Amino acid sequence: EISACLVGSEMCIRDSSNKGDFDKALPLYTECLEALSSTETAADMQIKVDTLTNVALLYNKQGKYDLSLKRYTDCLELNRNLHGNIHVASADVLCCMAGIHEKQKEYTEALQLYAESLEMKRKIYGDEHASIADTLNDTAVVLTHQSNFEEALSLYEFSLEMKRDVYKADHSSIVDTLNNMAYVYYIGGNYAESLRLYGERLAMMKRLFGEEHPSVAVSVSNIAILFDKQCKYAEALAMYKESLEHKRRLQRHV
Repeated sequence: EISACLVGSEMCIRDSSNKGDFDKALPLYTECLEALSSTETAADMQIKVDTLTNVALLYNKQGKYDLSLKRYTDCLELNRNLHGNIHVASADVLCCMAGIHEKQKEYTEALQLYAESLEMKRKIYGDEHASIADTLNDTAVVLTHQSNFEEALSLYEFSLEMKRDVYKADHSSIVDTLNNMAYVYYIGGNYAESLRLYGERLAMMKRLFGEEHPSVAVSVSNIAILFDKQCKYAEALAMYKESLEHKRRLQRHV
Protein backbone atom coordinates (compact mmCIF):
# COMPACT_ATOMS: atom_id res chain seq x y z
CA GLU A 1 0.00 0.00 0.00
CA ILE A 2 2.81 2.39 0.89
CA SER A 3 4.73 1.60 -2.28
CA ALA A 4 1.61 2.09 -4.39
CA CYS A 5 1.00 5.41 -2.69
CA LEU A 6 4.53 6.54 -3.48
CA VAL A 7 4.27 5.47 -7.11
CA GLY A 8 1.01 7.37 -7.46
CA SER A 9 2.60 10.45 -5.97
CA GLU A 10 5.57 10.23 -8.31
CA MET A 11 3.28 9.98 -11.33
CA CYS A 12 1.29 12.94 -10.12
CA ILE A 13 4.29 15.13 -9.42
CA ARG A 14 5.73 14.49 -12.87
CA ASP A 15 2.42 15.40 -14.48
CA SER A 16 1.89 18.40 -12.21
CA SER A 17 5.43 19.67 -12.73
CA ASN A 18 4.90 19.70 -16.48
CA LYS A 19 1.71 21.69 -15.99
CA GLY A 20 3.14 23.96 -13.29
CA ASP A 21 0.35 22.91 -10.89
CA PHE A 22 2.27 21.63 -7.89
CA ASP A 23 -0.62 21.82 -5.42
CA LYS A 24 -2.18 18.68 -6.89
CA ALA A 25 0.76 16.56 -5.76
CA LEU A 26 0.82 17.71 -2.13
CA PRO A 27 -2.28 15.78 -0.95
CA LEU A 28 -0.81 12.53 -2.28
CA TYR A 29 2.50 13.16 -0.58
CA THR A 30 0.66 14.01 2.64
CA GLU A 31 -1.24 10.72 2.34
CA CYS A 32 2.07 8.87 1.98
CA LEU A 33 3.57 10.57 5.01
CA GLU A 34 0.50 9.71 7.09
CA ALA A 35 0.73 6.08 6.00
CA LEU A 36 4.39 6.06 6.97
CA SER A 37 3.94 7.77 10.33
CA SER A 38 3.72 4.53 12.34
CA THR A 39 6.33 2.50 10.45
CA GLU A 40 9.86 1.90 11.69
CA THR A 41 11.45 -0.40 9.11
CA ALA A 42 14.51 0.95 7.34
CA ALA A 43 12.87 0.52 3.92
CA ASP A 44 9.79 2.50 4.91
CA MET A 45 11.89 5.16 6.60
CA GLN A 46 13.83 5.60 3.35
CA ILE A 47 10.54 6.01 1.48
CA LYS A 48 9.60 8.65 4.04
CA VAL A 49 12.87 10.48 3.42
CA ASP A 50 12.30 10.40 -0.34
CA THR A 51 8.75 11.67 0.08
CA LEU A 52 9.83 14.49 2.39
CA THR A 53 12.51 15.43 -0.13
CA ASN A 54 9.91 15.68 -2.88
CA VAL A 55 7.64 17.81 -0.69
CA ALA A 56 10.56 20.11 0.14
CA LEU A 57 11.32 20.45 -3.56
CA LEU A 58 7.69 21.30 -4.28
CA TYR A 59 7.61 24.01 -1.64
CA ASN A 60 10.88 25.38 -2.96
CA LYS A 61 9.48 25.62 -6.49
CA GLN A 62 6.42 27.40 -5.10
CA GLY A 63 8.57 29.92 -3.26
CA LYS A 64 7.38 28.63 0.12
CA TYR A 65 10.88 28.62 1.50
CA ASP A 66 10.11 28.28 5.21
CA LEU A 67 8.03 25.17 4.57
CA SER A 68 10.71 23.80 2.27
CA LEU A 69 13.42 24.31 4.88
CA LYS A 70 11.29 22.60 7.50
CA ARG A 71 10.88 19.53 5.33
CA TYR A 72 14.57 19.45 4.45
CA THR A 73 15.37 19.67 8.16
CA ASP A 74 13.12 16.66 8.74
CA CYS A 75 14.96 14.84 5.92
CA LEU A 76 18.29 15.63 7.49
CA GLU A 77 17.24 14.27 10.87
CA LEU A 78 15.87 11.07 9.33
CA ASN A 79 18.97 10.59 7.20
CA ARG A 80 21.15 10.87 10.28
CA ASN A 81 19.00 8.31 12.11
CA LEU A 82 19.20 5.94 9.14
CA HIS A 83 22.78 6.40 7.97
CA GLY A 84 24.70 8.20 10.72
CA ASN A 85 26.13 11.70 10.72
CA ILE A 86 28.20 11.29 7.53
CA HIS A 87 26.27 10.33 4.41
CA VAL A 88 25.89 11.47 0.81
CA ALA A 89 22.16 12.10 1.22
CA SER A 90 22.76 14.40 4.19
CA ALA A 91 25.43 16.32 2.29
CA ASP A 92 22.99 16.83 -0.60
CA VAL A 93 20.22 18.03 1.72
CA LEU A 94 22.59 20.57 3.28
CA CYS A 95 23.29 21.96 -0.21
CA CYS A 96 19.57 22.18 -0.94
CA MET A 97 19.02 24.09 2.29
CA ALA A 98 21.94 26.39 1.49
CA GLY A 99 20.41 27.12 -1.91
CA ILE A 100 17.14 28.19 -0.29
CA HIS A 101 18.92 30.55 2.08
CA GLU A 102 20.79 31.95 -0.90
CA LYS A 103 17.51 32.66 -2.71
CA GLN A 104 16.39 34.63 0.35
CA LYS A 105 19.70 36.54 0.44
CA GLU A 106 20.57 34.91 3.76
CA TYR A 107 24.17 34.51 2.69
CA THR A 108 25.73 33.82 6.09
CA GLU A 109 23.42 30.86 6.64
CA ALA A 110 24.01 29.63 3.09
CA LEU A 111 27.79 29.72 3.50
CA GLN A 112 27.59 27.87 6.80
CA LEU A 113 25.52 25.06 5.25
CA TYR A 114 27.72 24.81 2.15
CA ALA A 115 30.77 24.58 4.41
CA GLU A 116 29.15 21.80 6.44
CA SER A 117 28.24 19.93 3.26
CA LEU A 118 31.73 20.40 1.83
CA GLU A 119 33.36 19.00 4.97
CA MET A 120 31.06 15.99 4.85
CA LYS A 121 31.71 15.36 1.15
CA ARG A 122 35.47 15.44 1.69
CA LYS A 123 35.11 12.78 4.38
CA ILE A 124 33.05 10.68 1.99
CA TYR A 125 34.85 11.20 -1.33
CA GLY A 126 38.31 12.41 -0.42
CA ASP A 127 39.86 15.60 -1.76
CA GLU A 128 38.63 15.41 -5.36
CA HIS A 129 35.14 14.66 -6.66
CA ALA A 130 32.61 16.25 -9.01
CA SER A 131 30.22 16.89 -6.12
CA ILE A 132 32.95 18.69 -4.17
CA ALA A 133 33.72 20.84 -7.20
CA ASP A 134 30.03 21.73 -7.51
CA THR A 135 29.83 22.78 -3.87
CA LEU A 136 32.95 24.90 -4.24
CA ASN A 137 31.32 26.59 -7.22
CA ASP A 138 28.07 27.16 -5.32
CA THR A 139 29.97 28.62 -2.36
CA ALA A 140 31.76 31.00 -4.71
CA VAL A 141 28.39 32.15 -6.09
CA VAL A 142 27.33 33.19 -2.58
CA LEU A 143 30.63 34.99 -2.04
CA THR A 144 30.02 36.83 -5.30
CA HIS A 145 26.64 37.97 -3.98
CA GLN A 146 28.50 39.34 -0.97
CA SER A 147 30.94 41.18 -3.28
CA ASN A 148 33.77 39.06 -1.87
CA PHE A 149 35.25 38.74 -5.35
CA GLU A 150 38.81 37.72 -4.45
CA GLU A 151 37.73 34.75 -2.36
CA ALA A 152 35.05 33.85 -4.90
CA LEU A 153 37.59 33.72 -7.73
CA SER A 154 39.90 31.60 -5.64
CA LEU A 155 37.15 29.02 -5.10
CA TYR A 156 36.06 29.19 -8.75
CA GLU A 157 39.62 28.45 -9.85
CA PHE A 158 39.84 25.56 -7.40
CA SER A 159 36.49 24.23 -8.64
CA LEU A 160 37.46 24.62 -12.30
CA GLU A 161 40.75 22.81 -11.84
CA MET A 162 39.01 19.97 -10.02
CA LYS A 163 36.32 19.67 -12.70
CA ARG A 164 38.95 19.46 -15.44
CA ASP A 165 40.70 16.69 -13.50
CA VAL A 166 37.47 14.80 -12.84
CA TYR A 167 35.82 15.03 -16.26
CA LYS A 168 38.96 14.94 -18.43
CA ALA A 169 36.99 16.57 -21.27
CA ASP A 170 34.37 19.18 -22.09
CA HIS A 171 31.46 19.18 -19.67
CA SER A 172 28.44 21.39 -18.96
CA SER A 173 29.58 21.82 -15.36
CA ILE A 174 32.86 23.31 -16.57
CA VAL A 175 30.85 25.66 -18.80
CA ASP A 176 28.95 26.89 -15.72
CA THR A 177 32.08 27.67 -13.73
CA LEU A 178 33.73 29.43 -16.68
CA ASN A 179 30.62 31.58 -16.95
CA ASN A 180 30.66 32.43 -13.25
CA MET A 181 34.34 33.36 -13.29
CA ALA A 182 33.91 35.49 -16.38
CA TYR A 183 31.07 37.36 -14.69
CA VAL A 184 33.17 38.14 -11.62
CA TYR A 185 35.98 39.52 -13.78
CA TYR A 186 33.41 41.52 -15.73
CA ILE A 187 31.87 43.23 -12.70
CA GLY A 188 35.40 43.82 -11.39
CA GLY A 189 36.31 45.67 -14.58
CA ASN A 190 38.86 43.13 -15.81
CA TYR A 191 37.33 42.90 -19.27
CA ALA A 192 40.30 41.19 -20.91
CA GLU A 193 40.21 38.21 -18.53
CA SER A 194 36.45 38.10 -18.68
CA LEU A 195 36.62 38.02 -22.48
CA ARG A 196 39.13 35.19 -22.42
CA LEU A 197 36.90 33.08 -20.18
CA TYR A 198 33.72 33.85 -22.09
CA GLY A 199 35.56 32.89 -25.27
CA GLU A 200 36.65 29.57 -23.77
CA ARG A 201 33.09 28.99 -22.57
CA LEU A 202 31.64 29.73 -26.00
CA ALA A 203 34.01 27.33 -27.74
CA MET A 204 33.18 24.56 -25.26
CA MET A 205 29.45 25.18 -25.60
CA LYS A 206 29.66 24.86 -29.37
CA ARG A 207 31.51 21.57 -29.02
CA LEU A 208 29.00 20.26 -26.49
CA PHE A 209 25.70 21.58 -27.79
CA GLY A 210 26.30 22.65 -31.38
CA GLU A 211 26.05 26.03 -33.05
CA GLU A 212 22.29 26.34 -32.75
CA HIS A 213 21.90 26.00 -28.98
CA PRO A 214 20.03 28.99 -27.42
CA SER A 215 22.79 29.61 -24.89
CA VAL A 216 25.32 30.06 -27.68
CA ALA A 217 23.55 33.24 -28.81
CA VAL A 218 23.59 34.57 -25.25
CA SER A 219 27.28 33.82 -24.90
CA VAL A 220 28.07 35.56 -28.19
CA SER A 221 26.10 38.59 -26.99
CA ASN A 222 28.12 38.66 -23.73
CA ILE A 223 31.34 38.71 -25.74
CA ALA A 224 29.98 41.56 -27.86
CA ILE A 225 29.29 43.57 -24.69
CA LEU A 226 32.86 43.04 -23.53
CA PHE A 227 34.31 44.22 -26.84
CA ASP A 228 32.02 47.24 -26.55
CA LYS A 229 33.30 47.97 -23.04
CA GLN A 230 36.87 47.95 -24.38
CA CYS A 231 35.93 50.32 -27.23
CA LYS A 232 36.60 47.58 -29.77
CA TYR A 233 33.56 48.54 -31.77
CA ALA A 234 34.25 46.59 -34.95
CA GLU A 235 34.63 43.34 -33.01
CA ALA A 236 31.58 44.19 -30.91
CA LEU A 237 29.46 44.84 -33.98
CA ALA A 238 30.51 41.57 -35.56
CA MET A 239 29.57 39.64 -32.43
CA TYR A 240 26.24 41.45 -32.07
CA LYS A 241 25.44 40.50 -35.66
CA GLU A 242 26.41 36.88 -35.01
CA SER A 243 24.20 36.80 -31.91
CA LEU A 244 21.29 38.29 -33.82
CA GLU A 245 21.69 35.75 -36.60
CA HIS A 246 21.72 32.94 -34.02
CA LYS A 247 18.46 34.21 -32.54
CA ARG A 248 16.81 34.52 -35.96
CA ARG A 249 17.75 30.95 -36.83
CA LEU A 250 16.35 29.74 -33.53
CA GLN A 251 13.07 31.59 -34.10
CA ARG A 252 12.70 29.94 -37.49
CA HIS A 253 12.87 26.55 -35.79
CA VAL A 254 10.21 27.39 -33.21
